[in-house]
Amino acid sequence: MEQTLDCGPFALASLSGNASNAQITEEHASRLLIPFETRLADFMKQLGEFIENHRKATCATLPTITITASPGGKKFIRIVRCENGKPQSVYCFVGVADGGIYKPDGWKRPAPSARGNIYNANPLAGCGPYGVAYLR
Repeated sequence: MEQTLDCGPFALASLSGNASNAQITEEHASRLLIPFETRLADFMKQLGEFIENHRKATCATLPTITITASPGGKKFIRIVRCENGKPQSVYCFVGVADGGIYKPDGWKRPAPSARGNIYNANPLAGCGPYGVAYLR
């Protein structure tokens, strides 16, 4: 008899009570132990520091750039790039169910496929100072 444990966006199966057969990868463990809101806040902090460091290194006279999360959205959180406290453009979307980082396809929707994940060891791998990377 197979038992399934509901762990948020994941369903982990253990085979007939034999715990040695069930394998949980490091990525799955991090998703189970760290709440989405905490990982999103960490991602936004890292992203804000990355963009600000780039601004200081390339053109320090430009206005300060901040990153904010737009409230609402059941499936995606909109991450907005702001200058002087005013929203300027969508930097990316973050999937609530899987933590995927999506390139924006306009102000209201993300592109179809994820470019990264906030649960990865380096969530900024697919991110640049001006937006999320294109697929290659």
